[in-house]
Amino acid sequence: MSLSTQIAGAVKDYTAQRVALTSKKSIKDVLAALDVEVNKEGGRANTLRIIANAQTKEELEAGMDELTKGGKLDFVLFATFSHSRWLAIYLGREFPETHVYIIGNPLIAQTMLQHDIAAGLHIPPKLLVTEIEGGKGTTVVFDLPSSVIAVGNNVSPELKKAAEGLDEKLERLVRKVLS
Repeated sequence: MSLSTQIAGAVKDYTAQRVALTSKKSIKDVLAALDVEVNKEGGRANTLRIIANAQTKEELEAGMDELTKGGKLDFVLFATFSHSRWLAIYLGREFPETHVYIIGNPLIAQTMLQHDIAAGLHIPPKLLVTEIEGGKGTTVVFDLPSSVIAVGNNVSPELKKAAEGLDEKLERLVRKVLS
């Protein structure tokens, strides 16, 4: 029997919704505001360290409470990188300043992952922050979490509610950093 006959597969179609919010605020100011709102200074390695090393639910909650400044922040930074920087090097021409932020919170993530582990394909969420050509403002783009997490015909009401809650938190964050 060949290996290929031992593999079963399925393809599930779904339609995602992409949100793009724009303001005249400079990318420098948007990034500075976003860095504060996701605790860039305290996040990144500390976020990953807490997730990797927590031995109990209480340790995980205490670590996230510290990173979210007592729950004042919904999200913490996991990672960031600049698409414009490497594209300029690779293609030898300038690009509008563009950064990807991977942000999240395991305490929010668990509200979805416990209902469908495949939600982990889109948890933690990403933001694409791009300067409008000519420095005329900034656009932040993200896929609406509920449109990529709560998919298919057998979505539980709990998963749908949790994903829609993430929609609201993510949009509130983006509107705050753009204002």
